Amino acid sequence: MLRRGARQVLEGAGSSPLVFLYWFLWSTHGEFFRITLSGHGSLSAIAGMFYGPTWLVVAVLARTTGARGHRWPRRMAWILAYLAWVGISLLWTFAENRIFAAALYVSMAADVAAALILLSDKRSFRSSINGIIAGALAIAALTAVQLIINPDAFQMEHLGIQEDTGANPNLFGYHLSIGALACYFLALNGRKWMLLPALALTAALIATTSKTSILVFAVVMVFYLVTARAAGRAKTVAIAALLVAGCLAAPYAAGYLLAYESSNTAGSLTGRIPLWLSLAGRAAERPFLGYGFMSVKDISDSLWGAMHAHNDLLQLWVTLGIPGLALAIILYALVWRRLRSSESQFAALGLLWLLFAIGHGLADSDELALGFPVQMMALFFYPLPMRIIGAARRAKRRLFIGRPEGSGLQSE
Repeated sequence: MLRRGARQVLEGAGSSPLVFLYWFLWSTHGEFFRITLSGHGSLSAIAGMFYGPTWLVVAVLARTTGARGHRWPRRMAWILAYLAWVGISLLWTFAENRIFAAALYVSMAADVAAALILLSDKRSFRSSINGIIAGALAIAALTAVQLIINPDAFQMEHLGIQEDTGANPNLFGYHLSIGALACYFLALNGRKWMLLPALALTAALIATTSKTSILVFAVVMVFYLVTARAAGRAKTVAIAALLVAGCLAAPYAAGYLLAYESSNTAGSLTGRIPLWLSLAGRAAERPFLGYGFMSVKDISDSLWGAMHAHNDLLQLWVTLGIPGLALAIILYALVWRRLRSSESQFAALGLLWLLFAIGHGLADSDELALGFPVQMMALFFYPLPMRIIGAARRAKRRLFIGRPEGSGLQSE
């Protein structure tokens, strides 16, 4: 049994193990740094600054092996334009430590460049999905460990009682939701075994008490279950899995919700609204150029101590001004158009992720990335496999997507 499980894990890495590893670490490296280097902020920052350049070196070396690559989609130019504007904003950034902000930008740009190189491999898409799911499962395991070590870790972070527990419920919730959506998508498209990891990821998501992630995930799942062209029995099983996960994790979350009602930290809804009003006022003072990359912490009211705006569009306006906001909107529109026009079965998964990212961005943001990261945009800009099932039916019980056989995974 152990040998069979090991074989399935190796097959789950797909035909491009390096791409699998990239997306696995995309999901987990931030949480890993935060937990292992908790209380050592400088070490965590240094690790983050070296992360992107390291991946860029690895990607360049791997690309020289001569793997078959896709042609460069013209849409990629908009990603480069967005990254260029972020870099230019460093010229006027209000960030207190400009050198640190510049170093983080270099790491972020190198990380994106590495992704663009790796994803040009024609074998990369299947490995990408597998890596994202594996990363989410690793975060679910980290969630369980955190709850065993400190049952109140996520609640204390949310309520602002203790901000150095090593548990970031918003980061955990985001990646758990992305992984769970992928699992439910595969389960409703012939991979019924994927309901088991979907159940685990959903329970872990609720256990994080990440309100934004949980609410948006639930809305997107209801939308998907209503609109998906899947057998009624498959939908019934998926709904049952959601209900079971909710029952398993709900008792843990109930006590936190009672305490949350009286909270006014920036992470709470009552704290976010004044933060949004304050930052919108500051953005109106510099509407075109904004305050530059990594500037929110240094221009926001010290009462909130917010690292970011807790709203994706407001974060873009405050830091990058109207040009940065326009470039991001263009990127979102290009992804939407690409997914809506694609005949690939995987386009539906891209739409689920995009809808989740847009909804999540209404109440949360990231100081380093868009709600729908440009790496994920690039994943769907390249040609997509046409189908999940077909010739590979006998592999449907594997945890991840099986090896392509015959015409089962032909690209667009």
